[in-house]
Amino acid sequence: MSSPDFIDALQALGFTGQEAALYRALLEHGELSGYEAAKETGISRSNAYHALASLVEKGFASRVEGEATRYAALSLEDVGRLVRSRQEMSIKNALAAAPQVKQGGTPFLSVSGRAAVLERMRLLCQGAEDRLYLALDATDLEDIRDDLAEATARGIRVTVLCNRAWELDGALVHVRRKARGPVRVIADGRKVLTGELDQARGECVFSENPHLVNLIKDSLTHEIQIVQARATERN
Repeated sequence: MSSPDFIDALQALGFTGQEAALYRALLEHGELSGYEAAKETGISRSNAYHALASLVEKGFASRVEGEATRYAALSLEDVGRLVRSRQEMSIKNALAAAPQVKQGGTPFLSVSGRAAVLERMRLLCQGAEDRLYLALDATDLEDIRDDLAEATARGIRVTVLCNRAWELDGALVHVRRKARGPVRVIADGRKVLTGELDQARGECVFSENPHLVNLIKDSLTHEIQIVQARATERN
């Protein structure tokens, strides 16, 4: 991983830019004094000391016992565990303290961009409690393979309709030749994601509207029945 990518990844975990640069220097060089860390990163000495103190406060680094103050980085693996633990606790606390949702109409939410569409699919896979239906290009299925594998491992029934042979342990896969683009995902018969997805773009609608869910579910069921009927005719 190049340095800019590494710094960006650390910032996504809650590091400031200066903290990320100093943490990288500590990982690379081992124990450093504030002066040495400032010299390695090009950060002013006062800012370096402030950021190092912040790293220690966040638990991402420690002061080394000795006559002169030096700093050592927490291992990256332990940083990951620490961040994950804190995030899980924050989510738990937020869920416990969340206000009651007011009842109202069921909105139709726009999901734009390939990355955003794939992210919404992953959330549907991760949050599924019983069943998943997916009609998707096999190439796009590869981008969410790990999430689907985790779902089947949890006992979620996964049914896939795609454009070519594709395999996943625990999933029922049907193949129907058609152009890449349309995407339909239903989770637990309550949530639906439908629209278009290809290698360069994505434009979908997400909703829990029961009429849309039933419409897409009926469409998928009909297509699967056609595939099964054709397979029976060939046999």
